[in-house]
Amino acid sequence: MKPYFFMLGMVLQIKGEFMQMLREVVSADRPLTWENVHMMIQHDPRCRAVASVTQKEDWFREFTASIHQV
Repeated sequence: MKPYFFMLGMVLQIKGEFMQMLREVVSADRPLTWENVHMMIQHDPRCRAVASVTQKEDWFREFTASIHQV
């Protein structure tokens, strides 16, 4: 069971760092598309740490939904 919890911890850390990166780039008053944001962040190590492009886009959508609820 320890490897599972280790991997889960790594994913949560990577997601947290990815979300922090998005907070630095995206603002609620200046909405951007995933394509625009991806061009801005694609060379950032926090973006490269996420192996799946689909996962990056899913987390971007989750992030934008959360900033529009505030």
